[in-house]
Amino acid sequence: PMVQHIEDGMAVVEAQRQTNRILQVGSQRVSSILYKKAQELYRGGAIGKLMMVEAWWDRNSAVGAWEYTIPPDAGTGTCDWERFQGRAQKTEWDPKRFFRWRCYQDYGTGVAGDLFVHLFSGLHFIVGSLGPTRVMATGGLRFWNDGRDVPDLLLGLFDYPQTASHPAFNLVLRVNFECGAKENYGFRFTGSEGIMTVGDNVTLTAAAPEKEPG
Repeated sequence: PMVQHIEDGMAVVEAQRQTNRILQVGSQRVSSILYKKAQELYRGGAIGKLMMVEAWWDRNSAVGAWEYTIPPDAGTGTCDWERFQGRAQKTEWDPKRFFRWRCYQDYGTGVAGDLFVHLFSGLHFIVGSLGPTRVMATGGLRFWNDGRDVPDLLLGLFDYPQTASHPAFNLVLRVNFECGAKENYGFRFTGSEGIMTVGDNVTLTAAAPEKEPG
């Protein structure tokens, strides 16, 4: 969430190496006591062998979908429009682009860079993974036809390889800005011995289906 383009991130890494200064970038969940407890349960074998993870973030409200309020006095006299545009293609003053910049590829990273990253950071903190080896994603603009050019619904499938800390598993990830159920987010870790759900709290439920005898 710190940079817009990959090459920007590499430049930050190089600057840190050259200066030998400590650099910390927060991603919320990795400093949560709740996720620390989930990490302890998972690594302690509470659900057995991990097979699949489901992650979701349903933001069913205008503010959740980045439809931020535009002040009535907004204009080039109160907002530094030229500086804001940076390296993006120059356009005429547009208060939507200025205050709802997350909706546009010119300034933000869309659902993947803005919200997927927080779910990834929580997942990786719990299981100790560095990332998937194969990715497939789909989605589109389904509801918020407000001029944005990033999806308001995004679905991803991710293959994680086996490592020393966890077996191979699959991740199903969803971010949804559509109108519907109450806004919520969380993870469901399905293992050979049980299921762990992480949201506003951590819960363990019944074991996986019984195997055939013999």
